[in-house]
Amino acid sequence: MNWWKICAVALSRGVIPACSVLLFANIPVVYAQQPGEFSAAEKAHLQDIAELGEQIFDIQEKYHLKVIYRAFPSVSGPRLRFEPAVPTDYAFLKSYLRILEEEWEKYPPEFWHQRPLEKVYLVKKLFYNKVATEGFAINSKKVIMLDFLRSRKSLLQQRHNLHHEI
Repeated sequence: MNWWKICAVALSRGVIPACSVLLFANIPVVYAQQPGEFSAAEKAHLQDIAELGEQIFDIQEKYHLKVIYRAFPSVSGPRLRFEPAVPTDYAFLKSYLRILEEEWEKYPPEFWHQRPLEKVYLVKKLFYNKVATEGFAINSKKVIMLDFLRSRKSLLQQRHNLHHEI
């Protein structure tokens, strides 16, 4: 995806004047109208945000749930600790979302209609009762929390955990 497509996506959501703040995939980003107004690092960051936004949109549409990786509603407590993703995590997060899609596609559509799941929180450094955990369900809130960084060195473990939590 090039920067022109990023701008087109931004403009398709409404007319946005140059140098205004754009909330794209829940991240405030400065938007500019001319190619020379972005540095190479800014272009890469915007591309990561756009790709992440597209992946999340596709998952949300397919499974009829909300995927959250920043700005979490109040779910933490004295026994639950986690951190949100930051821009340096986006490459790992995009990779994790690809794995999530591959594994969840193995379930029939009827499974997702019967599963009382409304939200998936993608977090890092997830702990419950001071014990590191790959993820867990909060059934009363219809939420699954997944630590997208915990087993990043083991794709097999990540895939297993995705099935375990649903």
